[in-house]
Amino acid sequence: MASVSTAARFQMPASSEVEDFTDQVDEACRLIAGLQAGSVSPEDFDRREAVKVRDAAAKEAKQQAERPVLPEETAERQQQLKQKIADLQNNQQKKQKSRQRYNDHVSQQSSKHVTDYTKWDFFTPDDEDDDLINSLTPNNPQLKAMEADIDARHARMVSQRQLAERQRVEGNALYAQGQFNAAFQCYETGLDAERHNMALHSNAAQVLLKMGCHAQAIEHCDKVLHLSEFLHNRPSDPICAKALWRRATARKELKHFSEAYRDLQQALELEPANKPFAKELERLKQDCAEQRKQRAVLKQIHNADSQLSNASTASIPKQTTEEPQGRSCFAGEPVNDLQRVQQLTQALHIAGEKLADPRAPPVTTKGPSGLGKGLPLPGIKGTLQSAQKEVEGLCTELAALLHANEDCRVCLRECTGLSTLYNLLLKELGAACSPVLRALTAACQNDYNCRGVARQGAASLVAGFMFSSSSDVAFEALCLLYTLTTETEARLVVGQALVRALESEDAAPISQLFALMAAGNAGTQAMALSVLGNCATQPDVLKAVSTSCDAGGQLGIVTVTKLLSSQDTTMATKAATLVGNLCHDSVLRSQITSSRAAVASLLAVLSCYSSQNRLPGSCLSDSGMSVTSPAKEQSASERSASSDTESNTNATGRETHGLSNSGTDRLSTQESANAEAAQAAATALQNLLLDKDAQSLVIDLQGIAIVAKLLSPLNWLLAARAAGILARLAQQPTGHATMLSSGTLDGLLHLLAASLPAKDSENMTWQTQVQESAARLLATLSASYRPTRMHLAQGHGLSLLLQLLRMQACSNAALGNISLCVGDLAREPQLLALLQQEDAVAPLLGEHLDAPRALAKSSQ
Repeated sequence: MASVSTAARFQMPASSEVEDFTDQVDEACRLIAGLQAGSVSPEDFDRREAVKVRDAAAKEAKQQAERPVLPEETAERQQQLKQKIADLQNNQQKKQKSRQRYNDHVSQQSSKHVTDYTKWDFFTPDDEDDDLINSLTPNNPQLKAMEADIDARHARMVSQRQLAERQRVEGNALYAQGQFNAAFQCYETGLDAERHNMALHSNAAQVLLKMGCHAQAIEHCDKVLHLSEFLHNRPSDPICAKALWRRATARKELKHFSEAYRDLQQALELEPANKPFAKELERLKQDCAEQRKQRAVLKQIHNADSQLSNASTASIPKQTTEEPQGRSCFAGEPVNDLQRVQQLTQALHIAGEKLADPRAPPVTTKGPSGLGKGLPLPGIKGTLQSAQKEVEGLCTELAALLHANEDCRVCLRECTGLSTLYNLLLKELGAACSPVLRALTAACQNDYNCRGVARQGAASLVAGFMFSSSSDVAFEALCLLYTLTTETEARLVVGQALVRALESEDAAPISQLFALMAAGNAGTQAMALSVLGNCATQPDVLKAVSTSCDAGGQLGIVTVTKLLSSQDTTMATKAATLVGNLCHDSVLRSQITSSRAAVASLLAVLSCYSSQNRLPGSCLSDSGMSVTSPAKEQSASERSASSDTESNTNATGRETHGLSNSGTDRLSTQESANAEAAQAAATALQNLLLDKDAQSLVIDLQGIAIVAKLLSPLNWLLAARAAGILARLAQQPTGHATMLSSGTLDGLLHLLAASLPAKDSENMTWQTQVQESAARLLATLSASYRPTRMHLAQGHGLSLLLQLLRMQACSNAALGNISLCVGDLAREPQLLALLQQEDAVAPLLGEHLDAPRALAKSSQ
């Protein structure tokens, strides 16, 4: 039987099949030779292959059609088969019982040499039914061995998976404790047990990022993406977005910005609603642009070095009056500016060596980065005092170049100029620190220079210069800190530096800031306000300010309040911005509220703007305040004009924004400054009204009438703030009558009507806030103050509210409050007829959140 089976399995092919195979081989050889010789084109080859595929498909279809169709088994046939199976099972059971009796009989017989023929009666031989049963059931040894092997493999695989999961959980716990090395070892142990575990690879990549092993992190992220696509066939798995994010982070740290940008684009395609991905993508776009700019500058430097080398070889004298031939490829500035930055950086490096040891021998003219080839440097000779004067002159010239040219700022970073300037600050320069600080401030007009200076730890060092006895040094230190706070990462570092107490000083930097606000000149006061205002959104800074105010008997709050009532527009704006950000802390908010003068000053700013469109003393020019030094050329204030208020909060109490020119783009410069001051004051007042005592105080100071005058569509940002202020004041029942008598309701309805046309992109955010605040105010008043309901019914208020509901032109929050307001009108029996006349029920059936609740009110 075995030989027959083997012959059947390994039967020789027919001669026709051999001939067909030989023809196919010959044809393939001819085609290959034709392709090599050029007689057969790839198009002809593709055409022949298409014909073969089509013929094969037709042949298969023909064979399928010719294949006989077996008739479907009838119910009777199925019953017969079932009966046959049952008979086979019964016979098999009988045979097993007979064989068991036979075995029992044999075992009971004593071992005798006499033949016992009675056992033949119990013997049951094998037959065809036994072969059939054995072929259908896994009773043979091979299958049993295979089954045992499968079970063993499965048990081993389950054990490995359990081990990998335990290592993953343990690694996550160690990672949360900051033990990154131990966590990585756990992940590695888990991967040894299960190499295809995507979660372990992803976690290993994250912990490697924390350890600074970016290349290894990229390898683990690659494995996650490979396994997801080719093994699991799930390229859109959520873990892939994490892997792409982490690979982009690693590539960004390795300065591979283009590859990181592509990774984040893919991650954003997988998770379009992920805001951190979108935000980081914008930053990477800036990184790519900065890298291109950096490469262009390096190319210019290389070209300039080549020109200088060629000129030196040809003994060409130095140009004196002619314009340099090389020019910047993107800024239009002469290449000689970049050469001069190199010269000044190298000269400052030499000056630093001289300041460290006045007797030191002359050092090489090549700078620390090796950029530049034999550039002529000004000689630095003489005493320590002469070296300090030389540093002042070099830094003054360098600051002018950095302020005027972005290429120079990039060049300074590439030739390690930032480190050179930072090292100069470590020397005992005294008043000579002022030009060094000014040069760093000009360099930090580039965001990447800001980050570089902050990462070097310069913030803590510069904060110490605020304690200098020289007013110029303190002012330049504030200018540098202010410029650093315009960049997000550097702002956090500056905030930490302000919180930490300096070892060499008794007072903390925050206390010194308040001291400079109280006793400094106008420029110093403005810069101190700006630095603290930009950092006042950080919880640690707010806590330090609260502690400082407690220790000084609210001296800081009193100082800021005095500046808030300043006759200078810019000073008042910065003070209002600081007050608004300080209101994030509940303790500081209570302290400001207890200072009645602070609330009165905020209302005075708003009153002056609404009545005269100018602040008290606005005839004074902003240039009367020395915000920047002459050599600085107002670089800090120009660069961060919108940064003062980027930390101000909206009605939610935390969201940040920048100043908007909504409604002020046609105004003069002074009128625009007044509008910005009013916006800052309104934001501060809105944040302050989170405190219940502040709400009562504003109502007592007749603040409702003052704020109601700001409800104008000419400035949507200010109108949104005013609506938010009134919505919070509506929480106090004592102000309801004043809101009705001061025309607040009419102003709100007018604003809602003005927001009905199509919103423009510039004012869309503020129009939405106006609608939400106005709707919240109307819902509050209509629910608790009956005259409000009657006032809405007497005028066109009800028609306007129903129109907004029909148009669905507001956000869900606004529509919900409008629905509640309409529902409250149904509480007045005399208004039911008016509601029926206006068909008020139909708009309430719109698909927005609180409409069912309002509908229930109207049905009562």
